[in-house]
Amino acid sequence: MKYHQFFYKFGLLIFGLLLAGMLSACMPTMKYGVPPKVNNLNKLKVGSSSRVDVLMTLGEPRGRGAARFSDAASLKYGVDPYHDIWFYEYAESDGYNVQLKFLLVFVDQDHYNGHFWFSSSELLERE
Repeated sequence: MKYHQFFYKFGLLIFGLLLAGMLSACMPTMKYGVPPKVNNLNKLKVGSSSRVDVLMTLGEPRGRGAARFSDAASLKYGVDPYHDIWFYEYAESDGYNVQLKFLLVFVDQDHYNGHFWFSSSELLERE
């Protein structure tokens, strides 16, 4: 009787491992956000494009925040050290590989003041 219990539990373990392996092979691609429209960045002009121009060119940002730049640089160039930042991001993963794209747009006193663009096609491996 004990052999039957052993084989039953062993069979359940093998079945569970096979099921987990099959399900992990069918993992769908996860997408988060919308790819930033970086091809449209050349349409924006520093100091003359407005917030509305940025919205029309790049679309609605995924998030908003603020940053404070160096007081020394602000005094040297005569600009406000505080800037609004609009955040655009996109992430895609198939469970093994991750691709990230970030676009930070700096807005100063209702005008476009530049951007920072980062894209990563690095592969992250599970250990």
